[in-house]
Amino acid sequence: MDVQQLEQLGTCASALLQLFTSTGVAHDRTTLTTLGSGHLELDLLNSTCRYRGEDLRRLAALPLLRARLENELAPLRLRVEDLRTCLLAADLWFGERHDSPSLMTMDGPRAMVTCIAFTNCVIQLGDYRVAADWADQLEWPAERAA
Repeated sequence: MDVQQLEQLGTCASALLQLFTSTGVAHDRTTLTTLGSGHLELDLLNSTCRYRGEDLRRLAALPLLRARLENELAPLRLRVEDLRTCLLAADLWFGERHDSPSLMTMDGPRAMVTCIAFTNCVIQLGDYRVAADWADQLEWPAERAA
């Protein structure tokens, strides 16, 4: 493996993190918000999830991330099966805010859920290991009680 391929693997790790925070959290926001703040681990090779150390049913984001990994590896002539490790970890913090005038509705103020995500992705191929980190803040309207 040459330096350029290692750089491309690093770019792959970064792309997975950005996809997770931009789209993955949105796909699973109800599940993750219900679980609350904690540490999430996604094993993209084995398609498993753990949240706060407990096995978690498969998240909707997992197939999306796996497909992105496959697409990123294709130009390198690699398959997911060639990797020793592909782990995505995220420390997620959830909160609510009620202070924005733009959140006013006919029924009164609308709360927003805030998610702060500190993420890390490690990819290992043979003896080579690359890692990437990404932090992001996301917001979406809080679910209203029925």
